[in-house]
Amino acid sequence: MDSRKLALLCSFLVASGCGTMYVYSAYAPQLATRLHFNASESQIIGLCGTVGVSLLGIAAGIIIDKYGTTTPIVLGGVFLMLGYSLITLCYIKSIESVLLCALALMAAGFGSGMSFVASIKVCALNYPENRGTASSIPLAAFGLSAFLFSTIAGIFFPGNTQGFLILLTVLTSSLSLVLVPFVRVIPAVSHAEDEALLDDGCSSSSCESVDIYGVSLFKSIDFWKHFLIIGCIAGCGQMYIYGCGYVIRALVGPDVETSGVQSFHVAMISLLSFCGRLLSGSISDVLTRYQYSRLWMIFISLALGLVGSFLATVVTEISFLWMVSLSFGLSYGFCYGVYPTIIAEMFGMTYFSQNWGYSGSSAVFSAYFFTTTFGKVFDSHSKGDVCYEGVNCYKSAFNMAFYVFAVFVVMILYMIHNNYQKFKQ
Repeated sequence: MDSRKLALLCSFLVASGCGTMYVYSAYAPQLATRLHFNASESQIIGLCGTVGVSLLGIAAGIIIDKYGTTTPIVLGGVFLMLGYSLITLCYIKSIESVLLCALALMAAGFGSGMSFVASIKVCALNYPENRGTASSIPLAAFGLSAFLFSTIAGIFFPGNTQGFLILLTVLTSSLSLVLVPFVRVIPAVSHAEDEALLDDGCSSSSCESVDIYGVSLFKSIDFWKHFLIIGCIAGCGQMYIYGCGYVIRALVGPDVETSGVQSFHVAMISLLSFCGRLLSGSISDVLTRYQYSRLWMIFISLALGLVGSFLATVVTEISFLWMVSLSFGLSYGFCYGVYPTIIAEMFGMTYFSQNWGYSGSSAVFSAYFFTTTFGKVFDSHSKGDVCYEGVNCYKSAFNMAFYVFAVFVVMILYMIHNNYQKFKQ
């Protein structure tokens, strides 16, 4: 097999073990029940996975840009094993420590982030002529990860949370540690120029080469616009992803076994995120060839999030919840399938890993706000650990998300219009 194709395939496989933060909702209610956590505490633990992927992703990005991709992937595998081992230990031994579980998921998130960003950079450098499409391969695998693991859980570990946690420990770390020799930049193409889009509407070959990072990055208004948009999509999306298990329990009642339904919705969100990531990267490459902005993919992402937030407030039966999962899954996928390429083309490839780390860190702050809001709303309607009010258990949290999405839909249309006007001039 061609070396570049082998690196692409192995990057896909490594990344497929890195998106398991989003499978958290498949076992979160069971973990919370066994360790006596309330909804707010469970949401905080899930958020710490995001902290590991996004906020600590800044450190991961600096390591990747400085030392290459091999060492970070090895470290990623080690941290994944460490994090999930501790979560499994807490579950088996009934160690009722929110702090320990949070730190464990943060470690797993940090490991995920290192292996994942390294795999993106390898693909982007190996295929500079089709950067959006190539980058979308590991990005799509990251989105598919929760589907793969929740499907395996449903088939081989139905109702067996302990077995599922052991699977996460072994398989996620093994993918990084075993495949690391093959995930590398091929020298013949590693000289690929860091051509970048100063305007999303132009092609790479016609744009001035840029490398913006550090203080210069923080002085860029464009950076802060994208920082806020990523935060909106990630924060609202993760509120649903991490809270999905509680949404399901609220709709079906606390006395019904929900692990199978949870696995179905986690798998659905993951599969649709995979499709969105794969489509947005490829479609955005086509758009740029016809002088259209990649930002249209972000508009679609925000519009889907708007629809999902509205549906979450009106769906009162579990049989229709798939519409909410579909909307948020595609929204998340369309965002993350193209945004790394947008950041790379705006600010350059040399410091891409750390620039993407800074951009993605907005997810931590927004996810903290939205997930803790969800937890507080849910707990305020609960009696003990149980809520009997159906959609009203969480409705106000998604009402808030709806208005946030509406604001950013207007903002992205304004940005696309400005880019078009610049291109005409």
